[in-house]
Amino acid sequence: MKKYLLITFTMICILQSCNKDQSIFVPNENIPVYTNDILGIVTDETGAPVIGARIIYDNQVALTDISGIYHLKKVGVSADQSYLSIEKEGYFAAGRSFASTGDGLIKLKNVLLSKNFSHFLDANTGGSISETNIAIQFPANAFVEKLTGQAYHGQVKVAMRYINPTDLNALNLIPGAPTGLSAKEAVVCLSNFGTVALELEGIIGIPLKLAPDKFMQVQVKLPEALAQKATSVTFLWAFNKNLGYWLENGIASLNGSTFEFNLNQPGYCTLANQIPAKEISSRIVDEQGRPIQFASVRLVEENGNFETKTYTDAQGQYKVKVPINTPLQIWINKNGSCQVSINTKTNINPIRDNIRLPDQHIKLDNTKFYKISGKLISCLGKNVKNGYAIVSSNNKNIAFLIASNGLFEGYLYQCNTLNTVTLTGVNSDSNEKSVAINLPVSNEINLGDVTVCKEEKDFVDISIPAINFDTVAYNNIVFTDGETKTLEASLPLSPAFFGISWSTGGVKGVPAGTYDLLPNKGYIALKGKDKYNFYKVSSGTIKITEGTSSAGKSFKGLFNLDLKQEGRVQPIQAIGSFKSTYRN
Repeated sequence: MKKYLLITFTMICILQSCNKDQSIFVPNENIPVYTNDILGIVTDETGAPVIGARIIYDNQVALTDISGIYHLKKVGVSADQSYLSIEKEGYFAAGRSFASTGDGLIKLKNVLLSKNFSHFLDANTGGSISETNIAIQFPANAFVEKLTGQAYHGQVKVAMRYINPTDLNALNLIPGAPTGLSAKEAVVCLSNFGTVALELEGIIGIPLKLAPDKFMQVQVKLPEALAQKATSVTFLWAFNKNLGYWLENGIASLNGSTFEFNLNQPGYCTLANQIPAKEISSRIVDEQGRPIQFASVRLVEENGNFETKTYTDAQGQYKVKVPINTPLQIWINKNGSCQVSINTKTNINPIRDNIRLPDQHIKLDNTKFYKISGKLISCLGKNVKNGYAIVSSNNKNIAFLIASNGLFEGYLYQCNTLNTVTLTGVNSDSNEKSVAINLPVSNEINLGDVTVCKEEKDFVDISIPAINFDTVAYNNIVFTDGETKTLEASLPLSPAFFGISWSTGGVKGVPAGTYDLLPNKGYIALKGKDKYNFYKVSSGTIKITEGTSSAGKSFKGLFNLDLKQEGRVQPIQAIGSFKSTYRN
């Protein structure tokens, strides 16, 4: 069972008043932006990793790998608020709002909500649909295509879910965080009665919405625990992913234990009261002052009217928005059977402004603090460029150690009652894992080389020393046979596209030997900030070290290219190696 550290913030009245306009939301270009890596994990509601989820942040796009992990490198993160979007077919779109306390590494987690279009109605007549906690009445002739605005006639499919804020996973399921912008643009915390996720589409998958002058009538029946403390009227909030905030969007009235309201558009809708918000930041450290990295931090109002969650970063720091003048408890989660306690108790005045708390010193009873390091090696015998090591115990992941040019290193806490942990290396580019390695828990473990290779996949390895470019493509390796032979590669979501051509005098297959590359028929395209930079192959050679003429068999080789770019006088050199499959 998971153990938590409980710290109670005792709120004492103070005489200091706060200015009314301090909570007004005004975008500030002077807010610091820090450079961070973002390490995220995406799972489904069962805890299984979601593979191939699309991550969008700061003009970068990434995909989750076989462990549901994504890694964004050296991105700007606001000291106030940033937002990251997550998309995957079969799930409601999601995302996370977060802030940075400085340069470093940030951890995020999302649980994707499954999306099933299990309700149907006719667009011309409208109709009623319902499931647990939700009932919706749609008007007739109200639907339009989301992209074109044209009236839609035909069958409408509806997917809807209710997120109960008392569920353990609720904070990981809702997009953003439980913070909003009121109608007066004040930053507020949301005392949540539940969230509705709703999507509409036509019979062939056309996204739909309601016409601007049409409204659906929605009823949300509250679970008993929430109904007992519900107010007669509460606010509606619609999520805005451009801001990463919930925006005030109307009101709902309580009828018995059911909130009733009109809604114009699908998406996410939350029912919540609002409380003015400010920021708390602090650092979680052990007795020796070492940071507790990537720990889950929950802040809860003692009566359960508000709850938020964040993670400490690589320096043990966290920053989160909380309601003013509100008693809070902080729970710090540690995995396994470790007992966690506090050796300093912090009493603070009611927060009426942003506040930085002193370091929170915690004591990890019956635990060890130790260092683990090593190097991840690919099938090519090279350092893994994008990857990490997973450390787990009792079938639960307890740490993710990012590899930099193959090297990984980190400090872990582990209970004395557990004598071993398991480490698995992951190559994010090739979506391969190493064999699991059982390790004794000791003060320091250096694994040396960890080979992340089950089978050698097709690849193209390209290096351009003059521009400090080095990448490996494992996907979309395409060979074309004919009068000329062409080898092309692209790495999805990477800035590298590659192609070369050569001739073997009409010989079918890929015979071993060294051949001149055809000038101006090869290229490397590298994505810059605003456009692609194209480098043409002016000359070069390809050496087929292992040839084949049989379909389905692989061939291998090396290449050496002279590249010319418009505006550049001297050519630059590219070198590389490859393995591909022959298909005639």
